[in-house]
Amino acid sequence: TAATSTLDLSSLTGGNDDFIITENNIYLNGEINPDSAHEITTYIIEANFPPENLPPLTHINLFINSPGGCMESTFAIISAMMKGLLLLLKI
Repeated sequence: TAATSTLDLSSLTGGNDDFIITENNIYLNGEINPDSAHEITTYIIEANFPPENLPPLTHINLFINSPGGCMESTFAIISAMMKGLLLLLKI
């Protein structure tokens, strides 16, 4: 059987219903704001550098359904995506 990576997601999303983070998927539904950008960029960075005892992820799917929001937060997410090592398959 293939091993699956399991990053610790317990510290992320903190009860926020606007986004859901699963192992390979990030779903953002709502306004992009500093809090959601922080959680998403943290996950992208942590996924790019997993602990040595876990197999690395090969990709992350990012789904955004947003009417807009904070431009600086949007640029932070884009910057994390561009500087990451993982392939982001869906935006």
